[in-house]
Amino acid sequence: MSINLVPWWAYIAAGAIAGALLAGGVQQARVSSAKAEVAQVRADHAKLVAGAALDKAAAHARALEIERELTAREQALQATIDKQDQDARHAQAKHAADRAAAAAAADRLRERLATITRAASAGARVQADSNSSAARERAAADATARVLADVLASVDARAGALADFADRAHSAGASCERVYGSARQAVTAR
Repeated sequence: MSINLVPWWAYIAAGAIAGALLAGGVQQARVSSAKAEVAQVRADHAKLVAGAALDKAAAHARALEIERELTAREQALQATIDKQDQDARHAQAKHAADRAAAAAAADRLRERLATITRAASAGARVQADSNSSAARERAAADATARVLADVLASVDARAGALADFADRAHSAGASCERVYGSARQAVTAR
């Protein structure tokens, strides 16, 4: 007969302790694995956040570069427009000086025509005393000269007004064309 020194319940307790230790070891391994996964997810998340921050910084830098480029283009275009405006003002001033010179020349011609008309009228009066048929012809010629002088004066005034309008319209149109060409070139150069 054999003597059993260990009671039966000790075997059960030892089995329960061994099972608990085994379950604790398995659980510890699962916790370590979960911690490793969490650490890996955190590392991946940190890499993604850092990558996103770099992408955001690069996009911001590119946006600033584009803004500087567009600002430079806008300033260049505005400078071109300002230069065209200044050139147009100089052209208008030149046209105004030319109109003033033409008006002065027209005034001198009108004075000359008035002098000739007065001289013709004086000559007609002198001859009117000497011969009555010649006086009538001279009076008709004098009247014709006065009508011609009036027509010439009104035609000259109208021509001056039309020339003034044409000069202004040409200057404004040429300036507009130059500004449009500069703007179009700036836009298509993009």
